[in-house]
Amino acid sequence: MTGFAVAIIAAWLLTSVLASAGVIDYRRTLRRVAQAADWPSAVVLVAVKGAGEALDRFLPVLASQDYPFYRVVFAVEAATDPAFPALELLARNESHRFELIVAGKATECAQKVQNLLKALDALRPTDRVVVFADADTEPAADWLRELVRPIAVGGAAVSTGYRWQIAKDRRLPSLIAALADMSVATAARDRRWNLCWGGSTAVERRVLDRLDLPRLWARVATEDLTLTRALRREGVPIHGAVRVLLPSPCSYSWRSLFAFGRRQYLLVRFYAPRHWLLAAWTLCVPAAGAAMAVSAAVSGSLAAALCIGAAILLQLLRYRLRLSIARQVLPTEAAAEAAITFRLGWWVSPLVHIVHAAVLLGSLLGRSFEWAGIRYRLSGPDKVVILDRCHGRPSAIG
Repeated sequence: MTGFAVAIIAAWLLTSVLASAGVIDYRRTLRRVAQAADWPSAVVLVAVKGAGEALDRFLPVLASQDYPFYRVVFAVEAATDPAFPALELLARNESHRFELIVAGKATECAQKVQNLLKALDALRPTDRVVVFADADTEPAADWLRELVRPIAVGGAAVSTGYRWQIAKDRRLPSLIAALADMSVATAARDRRWNLCWGGSTAVERRVLDRLDLPRLWARVATEDLTLTRALRREGVPIHGAVRVLLPSPCSYSWRSLFAFGRRQYLLVRFYAPRHWLLAAWTLCVPAAGAAMAVSAAVSGSLAAALCIGAAILLQLLRYRLRLSIARQVLPTEAAAEAAITFRLGWWVSPLVHIVHAAVLLGSLLGRSFEWAGIRYRLSGPDKVVILDRCHGRPSAIG
């Protein structure tokens, strides 16, 4: 092997070791559960677009959270949204708990951001914690309690979780998406490095009021990464709530898989470029190292063959650790689905990595993307342009 090949293979193994250490650290931190003496009143803001099975599952769980003082504000684009009738009925029957806002059509920011901006207008002086949530997840009954717990015990001003995609249809693109996202979901958490995830983030009201979100969100494509940038500027650490991994049923075709993944990484490239570079390293260096090691092993290199064996063992370790995390954090049914995904996914793990890397590299091309039936173009981190509304195409909730 050449010196360059040795260096790349060594970098691959080092990356694999660090990734494994990160998952070990994640599982270790699950044991730390501080008890709160007082639970602050919370308001949950949910931007909704479209109706369907996901929303039908989400609403009953949201209404029965094991949390003493909370209310919910839904925001839709228009009264013609398919979700409007169900949300209006809920808000009318349980007005003490639910409120519905019609946000209007976005003109200078993403529609989800527009919905949340209007939902912010519904905040009350008694709301001590503001929670952002997505309606395409299946939170457990203790979701809100676990998310707010770090704030309630005084250990954080901001707390965020993440999704755990569940491949319900078990098609190959869905399995690949679920397995790729699990590596993100179980990465080590660090307050100085964490990103807010819009599907499950809690912010202390006093901190939120300092940020001036109406100004920050006026022309942006994403609410969570913009919120992350603002918190960084204010010097506010972001706590990773490791017990908050929300089951998110997914079903992808190859086209929708690449569109979803590219959109995610395109937004990260614009709003969190350091995280994009880290993702590029963790995906591209191992791919190059594995290719070089296989080539060398085929040529008779024992050292290269041993490196491949070590990488496979580390991958198996991460799979087993992630399955353990799933069993500790996810509801029973979701944990069982995750176990099936792991068993099926083990045999296609190289393909998962290749597709994941290809999706990331695809985010280098162009600035336009489609989200929930609307096409946008990024002109910079602080300016998004609405290109057109793709009527008739399926849209997403949240």
